[in-house]
Amino acid sequence: TALAKTEARFSGAFQASPIFIAVARMRDGRFVLANDAFVNWTGYRRDEIIGRSTADLTVWERKEDREAFWEQARRTGSVRQSECRFRNREGRRFTMLLSAERIQLNHVPHLLTLALDITERKQAEAELRASEARLRESEARFSVAFQASPVFINILRLSDRRYVWANDAFVNRLGYSREE
Repeated sequence: TALAKTEARFSGAFQASPIFIAVARMRDGRFVLANDAFVNWTGYRRDEIIGRSTADLTVWERKEDREAFWEQARRTGSVRQSECRFRNREGRRFTMLLSAERIQLNHVPHLLTLALDITERKQAEAELRASEARLRESEARFSVAFQASPVFINILRLSDRRYVWANDAFVNRLGYSREE
């Protein structure tokens, strides 16, 4: 009874998780379990997944990454937060954060793998880097134009009426050093 309750709790958590979870035999990499999130993401039916491997389903973008993942899992028994590129049945590309742990099911080694889709986070990071680069470029252009202008330009802080920035034309006209 206790075992049945434990298995029911595990099964409920396994299926309800928004994180992709799958269990595959260590010997051949073939899936024995896959949760709903994983099934929905792949675009395959559960019966098309169970008994097949990721190589059969061609979900890894690069074969070398799959081989490195399995080599580490077999060598160390686990993989922690490995960033990998995948594609689903429709060919859409995704960046996943994978973690895996060797487990025993009926005295047979299996790999419990959890995957989190970080595609949007990676895209946002790339957009932020591009935006920062554009900002630096814009600031550099402004600085050149500000300093090179023959027109007197300065920036005065309103709170204490102190100069914060002044271009060369303004500094030269006043006859003070920039620090003064």
